[in-house]
Amino acid sequence: MRDVDEPLAVSEADEAFVRDLRLLFEASPDVLLVLLPDAPRYTMVAATNTRLAATHTTREQTHGRPLFEVFPDNPDDPDATGTSNLRASLERVLATRGPDTMAVQRYDIRGPDGTFETKYWSPKNIPVLSPSGEILYILHRVEDVTELVQATQLGEELRGKTHAMEREVIKRSQELAAANDELRRANARLGEFDAAKTAFYSNVSHEFRTPLTLLLGPIEDALASPEQALSGEALKLTHRNALRLTRLVNSLLDFSQIEAGRIQASYQPTDVSALTAYLASAFRSAIERTGIRLEVDCESLPEPVFIDHDLWEKVVLNLLSNALKFTFEGTIGVSVRWRDDHVEIAVRDTGTGIPEQELPHIFERFHRVVGARSRTHEGSGIGLALVHDLVRLHGGAVRVTSQPGVGSTFTVSLPRGSGHLPPERIKTGGSSSTSRGGRVAPFFVEEALRWRGGSKPAVAEPAAAIAAPSGFITRAPARVLVVDDNADLRDYIAGILSPHYAVETADDGLAALDAARRCQPALILSDVMMPNLDGFGLLRALRSDPKTHDVPVILLSARAGEEATIEGLEGGADDYLVKPFAARELLARVRTHVELARQRAVLERFFTLSLDMMCIADLDGYFKRISPAFDVLGYSREELLSRPFIDFVHPDDKAATSAELERLARGISSLRFEARYRCKDGTYRWLAWTTAPESGTLYSVARDVTEIKQTQEALARARDVAEEANRELEAFSYSVAHDLRAPLRSIDGFSQALLEDYAASLDAEGRKYLSFVREAAQQMAQLIDDLLALSRVTRSELRDGEVNLSELARSALARLQRSHPDRRVDVVIQDGLTSHGDSRLLAVMFDNLLGNAWKFTGKREEARIEFGAAAGDGHPVYFVRDNGAGFDAAYVSKLFGVFQRLHSAAEFEGTGVGLATVRRVVSRHKGRVWAEGAIDRGATFSFTLHERDRLE
Repeated sequence: MRDVDEPLAVSEADEAFVRDLRLLFEASPDVLLVLLPDAPRYTMVAATNTRLAATHTTREQTHGRPLFEVFPDNPDDPDATGTSNLRASLERVLATRGPDTMAVQRYDIRGPDGTFETKYWSPKNIPVLSPSGEILYILHRVEDVTELVQATQLGEELRGKTHAMEREVIKRSQELAAANDELRRANARLGEFDAAKTAFYSNVSHEFRTPLTLLLGPIEDALASPEQALSGEALKLTHRNALRLTRLVNSLLDFSQIEAGRIQASYQPTDVSALTAYLASAFRSAIERTGIRLEVDCESLPEPVFIDHDLWEKVVLNLLSNALKFTFEGTIGVSVRWRDDHVEIAVRDTGTGIPEQELPHIFERFHRVVGARSRTHEGSGIGLALVHDLVRLHGGAVRVTSQPGVGSTFTVSLPRGSGHLPPERIKTGGSSSTSRGGRVAPFFVEEALRWRGGSKPAVAEPAAAIAAPSGFITRAPARVLVVDDNADLRDYIAGILSPHYAVETADDGLAALDAARRCQPALILSDVMMPNLDGFGLLRALRSDPKTHDVPVILLSARAGEEATIEGLEGGADDYLVKPFAARELLARVRTHVELARQRAVLERFFTLSLDMMCIADLDGYFKRISPAFDVLGYSREELLSRPFIDFVHPDDKAATSAELERLARGISSLRFEARYRCKDGTYRWLAWTTAPESGTLYSVARDVTEIKQTQEALARARDVAEEANRELEAFSYSVAHDLRAPLRSIDGFSQALLEDYAASLDAEGRKYLSFVREAAQQMAQLIDDLLALSRVTRSELRDGEVNLSELARSALARLQRSHPDRRVDVVIQDGLTSHGDSRLLAVMFDNLLGNAWKFTGKREEARIEFGAAAGDGHPVYFVRDNGAGFDAAYVSKLFGVFQRLHSAAEFEGTGVGLATVRRVVSRHKGRVWAEGAIDRGATFSFTLHERDRLE
């Protein structure tokens, strides 16, 4: 057995129910096929075994496939109209949302051997609607009438031979028709009686189960307490409901004894006027506490009337109880008058009245006026029928006159004397009036006092707020709305829940609906059978209102059994609890659904507050639900929900959107799909969609990427402008370089010629000046070359590939060694260092780094240059280290700037561009470069490559 304190496994129960329902459906003897309304495909999703046998197919051959693909027209019959007629019928169902019955159709079916068999069918297509009226499925039901049609065709041939037989058959048929008419009338009466009896049993079940709940509940609570005793209000509650149960049992016993003719009546001469006035006065407190006046006008009678006191008491109290039940303002009157040979007792009211068509049935057994406004839905439906039968036992009659909205008058006529009564039931003796009256009056009065507008308050005290740790906001208890027309049951349930929740009560569905709309509760706990608006009516009203659509509802009902539970759950209830119920089970179910509702509310807040657009849509192309973020498009919610969402898509994006929908229909999720959506002002916004399909429903999140797109477009335009400018700058650079190199070559060449050819004509001072000119020209040429190299590094396209850094370093140092064969430098290069990148640019980087080390170790007798790598934070750190002149660390930030030098040209030659080139190469390889050093203690240049994944 499941512990009722455990949360309910709702999903498992649902899955089991769906599985069982499918098995029941498949076992049906009818020829049924379930279709999706996805015209023109009409996908087959379920079929009965009978259908599969009739069409020579299997479930694997039909499930999930289009209807007309599996069942085409007979290709050998050029006049076949089966598919076109069926398609037209299905389209009518989609258009009207109503069933469509087709005439007998010829629709041939492919047999096991592949040939088509001639078949005639009688089809009907029935839509299966959701609570909101949407078509969920189409039920295709047919009957195989092939044999009947063929027999009819054969009958045409034999018709001429059967005229004589037909005349005889017609005669017999007329006799049989008359008998059938009588049988149908009898069956109709039996059906009406059976329906009334079913309603009676349903009402009686409700009448029994409610007091049983209020008996068993307090008793179970008492047994679970240390004292194991009932006291105070709990004791009064059990006593009241024991009396109510006793009255109900007595009424049923009276009814059954009257039917069986075994009631033991004892008639004695009685002052009916006095006894009736006495009984009416006993009901005064229950009537006047509702604000209704009770008027008693019982005149003295010339002689006693023979009645059974106990039975008469039930007649009067049933009539008074009925009057109070249906009267909400005005008066209730009781009068007694002598009329020649009989006495008339009238009970009149200013209540809701009785519709004219109901008057002939008002005294019928089990009859109740459907939809009548009343103080309570409680009642077995036999009260007025019992009055009718009890009055007849007295030899009298009862009649009613009524006008809706004005009121009703029930008049009882009793004949004078005793000649109309069984002699053996007459009790002789003096006349009596009230000596034996009032024995059952307390039962009626006590019950009436508990009807709507009873003495208890309608709102239970709210539970205390849930304590929270210091520094946190205290969370108010969840609000639960309890709805029942029985005051005792309302108070009992409120008493169970109020220690844990803030409880509000309502006495019928209309009051509950008003309370729920005024302040949405966390959960509604409602009885099914109530006046004015019952539990199912309340459920429909809640589900149709967007404000209360998601409020969880638990239905309480006396109707037990799987069918009643399914009806409640299919009606939109979240749970269904049968009376009598245990307090612990009630608490467990309420706790489960309140917590589920709280979690749904949290998700709803995210849905409402999200800056991204969230929506739920169908594959039919319509939004089912949208978040407030869709306001950015400028449309109202109704405008977005009433049109296919592809209507809002930019014309150039519709084809791609349709293709994406086809992928989603195949169950493929969409991680990022971008399309432009039209705003109400005519502009378009870019939306990036992420969508997950599930069971034909799309769950989507869209992000407005319009500004990102605009930024990307602006960047693309800027990049194009920059690239064009770079091309122009590069052309300009080479032009300028060419124009500068020509005069520099001339200056250098002519200076050299002067030194070689006219050295004798120049003194030492002149030769020195000419050497200065040559050095300046050569230095300017080198600077131009370095600047062009930096420009190429900045603008050239990267060619990514595997690079052996160790070999690049060796090649660079070999070139330096060849240029300075007289130098001796200790070179250390770590083997096997590889990476990926542009080998040309990395070679330029090594030329500058190692050339820098070679230059600044030029004054060391024991120069040392080292290239290697060390482990970094998830990537290697390469370094070039030397023991040269070093640098002042205070100026390290200037090292990698263009034209930045920390040594004079007299100390070390150079243009100040080399390290700037190094930094640009490393940057284009997504790395970093930095330097460490000290004056006369050497320098270390470190760099990384690809810290940011990929090349520019």
